[in-house]
Order: sequence, then C-alpha cells, then structure tokens
Amino acid sequence: MESVTENLFGVSENDIRAIAAYIASLSNGRQDKPSPSRQADATSTSAAIYAGACSVCHDKPAGSASQGLTLLLSSSLHEARPRNTINIILRGIARRPGEPGPFMPAFDGMLSDNQIEELAAYVRDRFTNESPWSNIGDEIDKIRKGNPS
Repeated sequence: MESVTENLFGVSENDIRAIAAYIASLSNGRQDKPSPSRQADATSTSAAIYAGACSVCHDKPAGSASQGLTLLLSSSLHEARPRNTINIILRGIARRPGEPGPFMPAFDGMLSDNQIEELAAYVRDRFTNESPWSNIGDEIDKIRKGNPS
C-alpha cells in the first residue's frame, strides 16, 4: 500500500477525487458491506479502549485534522487472520521523514496484550460483517516472539 500512496503523491486533486468516486462506485448495491451504524457492545471494555485510543482519529468527519482511515474501509479487518490488524495496532504506521502520507501511532507499550486482543476483536465486529477471529491472542504471541507467519 505504501507504494500506491507514494505514487499518488503527484496526482492532481481532481484525479484523486475521480479515482475515489470510481472505487466507491464499485461497492454500490453490494449487500455485504457493513452499515456505518453497526455498533458492537458500546458499554464494553473494548468499546472504551476504542473510544480512548482510536475514535479521536478514525471517527472524525472527512477533512478533519488527524483524520484516520474510516475503519469501514480497512482491508486488514477483512482478512482471515488478525495478524495485519495486530501489527498496525502494535507498530502503527510510520510516515517517511519529510513526506506526507498516512500516519498512526504505535500502541505497543500503551496497551496490554489483552487490551490489544479486545480491541482487535471489537473493530472486526463493529466495522465488518466477518466472523470473529478465534486466534487473536495466539497471533499476538507469535508476533511478540518474532514469528513471521
């Protein structure tokens, strides 16, 4: 994905808007797309973690400062394994020095493994229609041990 964002750096705003409109049109009429109003248990610990650590960027209206990707569009949440989602939560997304681009802080050291597990399960449930991941804790352990797969 990084190479895509780098290659779009020099593209005009009108072209970016045309690309976005085209991509959005591909999902028109799909019955399997999640509803933006879908809510997991809003009183859960995981909802509180999301509200405190994530919503400040991911739930902001378009054009806001510090606006993160709406998680309805996150491809990592739709994958069969939670590995990419966990890596993003742990390591964040670093911006190349001196260049514009996406950024997300790393939460490793701020959230416990249990909180990361709860958060990953929560965002999968809230922002997708996919079945819950059953192996989040195991994947966190593998990542912590340096297991690449």
